[in-house]
Amino acid sequence: MSVKGLIFDCDGTLVDTLPIYRSAYRKILAPYKSSIAEDWFEARKGISAAMTIQSFAEEEGLNLDIQQMLKALHDNFVEGLKNLDELTAIATIVRQYYKKIPMAVASSGLRHFVVPSLQRVELFQYFDCLVTVEEVKHPKPAPDIFIESAKRIGVHPSDCLVFEDSAEGMEAAHHANMIAVDATRLIKGKHLLPIEEIQPNHIYI
Repeated sequence: MSVKGLIFDCDGTLVDTLPIYRSAYRKILAPYKSSIAEDWFEARKGISAAMTIQSFAEEEGLNLDIQQMLKALHDNFVEGLKNLDELTAIATIVRQYYKKIPMAVASSGLRHFVVPSLQRVELFQYFDCLVTVEEVKHPKPAPDIFIESAKRIGVHPSDCLVFEDSAEGMEAAHHANMIAVDATRLIKGKHLLPIEEIQPNHIYI
């Protein structure tokens, strides 16, 4: 394999937004349920905010205004960005390959959540394009968002390497015929081979 393009998920891969999202969700859902377990959020990692809120509404038998809930979520999320950190193991790869290999962000988040997150940690400027969930017909685990990202950076899907932290994202990359790197392993200290040396079954050292 010759890697010609890098595609990154955002939340939980480039930036540690998951605690901020969980805090924001808890605030907007508190009037309907006083306590939400961590595993409820974990099971929805990689799923869009609209789908997460809709899932909650269906489980609780509620008729919620999804757009109104999304606005409230966004307000609380932006407030929490002051505590946001990059995930340095992945951010380092971005900086290393800047202007060497075309790079894209492909996120299940909404653009007005993703952009301020990347700007906050000064990563936004490194990417050639950003594709968010509202720009494709089908969200992850469908391959749409990765295929669109590859198209925008001018690289064939099979020549792209994806960095993902969720099962849905890994599945989406597989359906797009791309090699997917489990970003959580890198964040925990596993080392990645040089991009130029990566083969489908030999990613880590």
